[in-house]
Amino acid sequence: MSKGTVNRFLRDNTTHRFPKIVTLAVTSCLLVTMITIDAWASSADQGTLATNRLNLESTLVTAPSSAPVTSTTSRSPTDAPTTTKTSPTKTTTTASATTTSDAQYRLDLGLEVVTGLWEVAPVESVESAIGYKISVVMGYISWSYPASESSASEFPTAQLEALSKDGYLPEIAWQPMDDSDGINQPDYSLASIIDGDHDSYIQSWAEAAKAYGKPLLIRFAQEMNGTWYPWSEQVNGNSPGEYVEAWQHVHNIFAEDGVTNVKWVWSPNVVGSGASSDLAELYPGNAYVDYVGIDGYSYPIDGCPAASELFGPTLAITNQLSDRPAMIAETGIDTACSSQTSLMASLLNWASANPRIIALTWFDRDTAIENYSLTSSIESTIHSFVSPVTMRSDDRDGFQS
Repeated sequence: MSKGTVNRFLRDNTTHRFPKIVTLAVTSCLLVTMITIDAWASSADQGTLATNRLNLESTLVTAPSSAPVTSTTSRSPTDAPTTTKTSPTKTTTTASATTTSDAQYRLDLGLEVVTGLWEVAPVESVESAIGYKISVVMGYISWSYPASESSASEFPTAQLEALSKDGYLPEIAWQPMDDSDGINQPDYSLASIIDGDHDSYIQSWAEAAKAYGKPLLIRFAQEMNGTWYPWSEQVNGNSPGEYVEAWQHVHNIFAEDGVTNVKWVWSPNVVGSGASSDLAELYPGNAYVDYVGIDGYSYPIDGCPAASELFGPTLAITNQLSDRPAMIAETGIDTACSSQTSLMASLLNWASANPRIIALTWFDRDTAIENYSLTSSIESTIHSFVSPVTMRSDDRDGFQS
């Protein structure tokens, strides 16, 4: 995920746990056509922030329920039904997301916190600090966990119901792996997915998602163009072409079960720093993708790049591949970057200047290797950016298209 040697781990003992990632080899950045937007937001740019259009005023998105989510107790996932299904015949389905050639969308904020989908209190704390409603709440769920861990892989109905009740759009980064160290996991090779070895589990999720019935984003097998996850075609005995086939296989099971409330997020890592720029061979096709996400982080080992440098080359590539709405699916700015507040201003400026980008999700974590926590200065920058009512309030919600 282009976070150098980041080792994402440590949900607390009552919550879901992150995968532990192997050290990434940092390579030279592959720069392609840059988007013609200022690379840095200097202190002088602060005066222009009010003119940026960003629909994050306090009344945005669906009105939240007045009933708060009880946040003093961790919620346990509801058991999902499990049935066996033979490998389905590949079919072409039509995704429901509207194309975006001339679309103008508002930009929503998303958040991932240490307690993921299981605890809303940290999300509410950020909302209180920035003065605005978070739209998307993201969490990570792997397909399996070591026997020593009690984390559940079942569909989290109770958590999603609670988030939806409070006006949030849940997003699950659904990871086909055993949540343990290492990327050599033959049981979770791409071929094992294609061959139907996990169909019973996938089927259980499809049935549970359909029963849940409310909007849900699934960001399946993210950062596939890197080498740090078992689903990369460059590791774990995988072969070229298998990623797309595995994605389509999973998608088809949901489609054949008539699941219409799930929207699929295809989310490569920013090119460079060990992530390939050859994304065309990894794109499943518009019939299988509803939103195109990009993951990228600003941290010292890569020189603390500003938004246009960090995301611009990858967005240029994905714009050629797909006309689906785009999102910054996972991002953060290391607190070790001396220009952290300027980088946040740069990020908000850059994202709001790209009307196809519908959401920006912050990874609010201290990983013990890099610290992407939303500090008070960062929260103040967000607040000062969105507080002027000069946002894209009349633009349609990309998630509702």
